[in-house]
Amino acid sequence: MREKIAGIKINSLIRWENTKTKLYKCRWPIYIVCFILVGVWLLRWLKNNVGAVKELSDEPALIGVIGTLLGAFVGGIFTLVGTVFINREQIRIQTKIRRKNVIYKPLYDELMEIHYKILKDNPYPSKVEFSKGAQTIRPDPQFSAWSRMKMDTRYLETPTKLREILNLLEDKMKEYNDYRKKIVGPIQSELEHVLSEIIGDDRHKWPVGEDVVSAILIGDRIELEKNKTWQYHLQTEKKDIGESDKIKITDKLLKNCTENEDIKLMRQTYADWQQIEESAISLLEAMIQNISTTCEG
Repeated sequence: MREKIAGIKINSLIRWENTKTKLYKCRWPIYIVCFILVGVWLLRWLKNNVGAVKELSDEPALIGVIGTLLGAFVGGIFTLVGTVFINREQIRIQTKIRRKNVIYKPLYDELMEIHYKILKDNPYPSKVEFSKGAQTIRPDPQFSAWSRMKMDTRYLETPTKLREILNLLEDKMKEYNDYRKKIVGPIQSELEHVLSEIIGDDRHKWPVGEDVVSAILIGDRIELEKNKTWQYHLQTEKKDIGESDKIKITDKLLKNCTENEDIKLMRQTYADWQQIEESAISLLEAMIQNISTTCEG
């Protein structure tokens, strides 16, 4: 994970969320230390003002009046402050829990499914959708939660830094879609060049399909060789291409694609998308854990 993405200090944000959780867990020792410090200060004040205390002790009636007024004043102040504090704390806790349930959790669940399930089964997908819809046998990522939130007040309730990361992630996914549409051309050119070089026969030229494009972008020979569409096309109408030529075609194509500048840019965009997505997941996880501990635990 990068320390900073587009000016956003991701690790610092995550550390701050974790620090808030740890501080809440050890709040009582902190309270005790504060009370001790106040007690020490009060003792020092009494020691430095012992003369004034002795003079007041000679006037018991005055002490009684002052004590009554001071007690009423302090009691009223503490009651008012306590009531206001409790009400504000209840509102703050309810607001945080609501944000967790309607903002953070839907985003976290969706990104976890995309990152650890869909992209694991379908790396370099043909596209990223920004709305929910029917899926194919190999599902494409559907990052729809953030698009819905941007249409209502949840967008305004989202913390600024998280909002920036999610907007950056959405922009990077759109950038990936643009490159993914254009990458078929360079791969098709590399394939035709390799076929002409090794086979020297125009009959072996065929259009590259989406599943073959994904297998080539992964850059793994085993992944490409077990692709059924790729296996099917390594045939002619009269006879199979020799096994040695099949290996040469596969290896040469993967090598050429690794060196192709357009494909390099495509792979870098995909890597950037993954990195930003991991950062968003880590930040959301820290925020959810903080609220679960401080407001619900």
